[in-house]
Amino acid sequence: MKFLPCSIPGCLEIVPALQRDPRGTFAKTFHEELFAENGIAFRHAEEYFTHSERGVLRGLHFQVPPAAYAKTVCCVRGEVLDAIVDLRVGSPTFGRHETFTLSSDTMKLLYLPPGIAHGFFVTGHLGARREVSRARRLRQPVPVRRVVPCRRNGSR
Repeated sequence: MKFLPCSIPGCLEIVPALQRDPRGTFAKTFHEELFAENGIAFRHAEEYFTHSERGVLRGLHFQVPPAAYAKTVCCVRGEVLDAIVDLRVGSPTFGRHETFTLSSDTMKLLYLPPGIAHGFFVTGHLGARREVSRARRLRQPVPVRRVVPCRRNGSR
């Protein structure tokens, strides 16, 4: 497992060692000691899974302190263009964004400390977060064909 620093301090791209054979692929995606050796005191408290169709944009999700928490994100099927944005007030990289391609082929993960927003656009056949207007401000070309608002938060 490799831990690669991103341009936003505290964020890491995690590249698992893949074991492939005729049956399929195996990868270790979490190991407490390895995470700790790489400066991540990560407590796995909750886990969420999203299934999104190709062409879906899930806009930037984040939590405000004191509810902010660290997370890992990955794509378990298909491919996504994942965007992160530093929303930590006072951070030297406040407002900076970075994009990554995550896919079930590479099984890469992102580690995101508290204060980092995260969203993704499904580029592959299937993929696995809220404001389309924020993603557009990142000047990242996103070929959105139609917008389906989230009824839960009243977005339009």
